Amino acid sequence: MKIILAACLTLLFSSVVLCADTSISWQSCKEAVQANNFAKYCGVLTTKNAALPLITIDSQAQRSTAHRPTNDKALIYIGGGPGVGRQTANTHIQRWLRYFSVIDRDFDLVFYEQRGTAGATPFLGCTEFFVKEQARFSKNLAIEADARAYQLHFSECLDALVTKNFNLALFKAIYHQQDLDKLLEALPYSQVYLVAESWGAWLATQTQHKKIKGLILDSPLLAGMESARKPEKLHAHQRQLYRERFSDFDQVYRRAEKQLQGKVYTYQGFVLNAGRLRELAVFSLYSEIYRTEFFRALVQLKDWGKKNSASIATLDGLIAAYQESYFDPDFSIATWLLSTCDLQIPTAGESKDDYIRASRNNNPCHLLENQQASKVIAPPVLNSNTLVFAGRADPVIPFKALEKQLSSHQNVTLLDFANAGHGIILGDYCEAFVLANFIAGRALDHERHCFK
Repeated sequence: MKIILAACLTLLFSSVVLCADTSISWQSCKEAVQANNFAKYCGVLTTKNAALPLITIDSQAQRSTAHRPTNDKALIYIGGGPGVGRQTANTHIQRWLRYFSVIDRDFDLVFYEQRGTAGATPFLGCTEFFVKEQARFSKNLAIEADARAYQLHFSECLDALVTKNFNLALFKAIYHQQDLDKLLEALPYSQVYLVAESWGAWLATQTQHKKIKGLILDSPLLAGMESARKPEKLHAHQRQLYRERFSDFDQVYRRAEKQLQGKVYTYQGFVLNAGRLRELAVFSLYSEIYRTEFFRALVQLKDWGKKNSASIATLDGLIAAYQESYFDPDFSIATWLLSTCDLQIPTAGESKDDYIRASRNNNPCHLLENQQASKVIAPPVLNSNTLVFAGRADPVIPFKALEKQLSSHQNVTLLDFANAGHGIILGDYCEAFVLANFIAGRALDHERHCFK
């Protein structure tokens, strides 16, 4: 197995399609990637307007002196978001090295940074956005005032990028699609499996490249599921997930809301009021452990004012985890927002109208108006060899909606995990064994590996 890292670079001012006419030149490695006993090979993927650094890590027992991959097959990982960066970072690679220890070694593993994200050039980072958001979280604002501040910070983020001469039209979804197609064309493989998470699955199912032999989709967002992700439907779905696990959830939650209307709870500068309680509830749904801890904290809310109580430790831990996730410096909030504006895809419980009001001056999406229109969103192209991992407790991809979307596609294998939330594939070795069997054409044997 080899691991290839690629960072898709884009130009600030050009309107030319990127990652076109691509070639790869291999060279000596300079990057310090901790890969244990893996040999490293590096290169640069060059295009008319871009250069994509590559790192190849070879796990074959017999070392090659070549400076380029020699395998014919590859797994290409497509991250979620959009906007999640550093897919080629060492911390991310280490998880995959452990995970793919069970995969046949005649496969290379390829990572690439999506345009606009940390690791790519340019990075559509908005440092000011996170600074302002930290200040917002430290205030006990009324729900409407809190929402207006949130909306304004988005708008100011994109306005600042325009001031710096970023051509935001180059980060619309159509260019993400073209990046993937050109990367597939340039890499020296005849057989490719796309391993895609969340938004990455949307991207993977919008291409029909001839090299694609199969798809492995994790918690996939697919075209055609927009209705199920409208705020009112998604909020109802999230409440139902808690009710299924805790029959008295509504009563306990309302009691907590009422208490927070009278007196807020503060942890390390984060003010938890009634309005932000829902944000913490949704975040906690991403993990079965967090979901249980959140409900336990609500049940024990009477102890919130007591020092050293178990409920305080639980609540503080959840808030800390939420803030760490929210204030990720490698996440491109601008990339996420531009794709949302462009595709009209509701995000995790939020529609565009949640952060864009009537005032045109505060509407960040107007920056994309009168630009080249994106390609019409096509129904998902699901390869005849497709494996889907899905959690029945996924708070942002309702399982029933996904199941309905997949029902019209033949030769799609759907594995559902009763208590899993959003993001399954790196959770345990069981998925690795199933994936290994899938790409080898063997029986999945998932009953033995995953559902004991």
